[in-house]
Amino acid sequence: MHWLQQQGVDAENSGALLRQLGNRPLRALELWEAGWLEQRQQWLRSLLDLSGQGVVAALKLAEQWSKSSDLPLIREMVLNVLADFMRLRQGLLDRIADLDYLEELRLKAPDISAEALQSNLDGWLQLPLTLSQNSNGMMVMEKLLLDWLKLWPRRKTHGIQN
Repeated sequence: MHWLQQQGVDAENSGALLRQLGNRPLRALELWEAGWLEQRQQWLRSLLDLSGQGVVAALKLAEQWSKSSDLPLIREMVLNVLADFMRLRQGLLDRIADLDYLEELRLKAPDISAEALQSNLDGWLQLPLTLSQNSNGMMVMEKLLLDWLKLWPRRKTHGIQN
């Protein structure tokens, strides 16, 4: 963290970057310079809002993300969120990566299906391999984001239960 601060990253942001990027200071500096924190907030907001918006929103987001050159970063962010849900379920609050969304994650975590959480984790971990075997990136992203909605099996979206 001290090294990042020497490079011009303020203390609050350097801590957040290191948590979110697995304590990789060089990567943290690179992404900070590229505006990662602001972009991450937009991506994370879109992802977390899906649970209340449903299928159409998931398909629209899949279209956007499938065209993004930042898909590896999106994947890393989603994996962090899934890991945070696992940590919350286990009471490991001191290991949460996305502290800026802790309260929202805490509200969503109890309703998550453990089976769907594992399935989502597997899907996002396999994304590079899946994309190498399937030229239709939009279809792959649609499946991942529709599976994201399955995290909350009993949640109602626009009056319709998932």
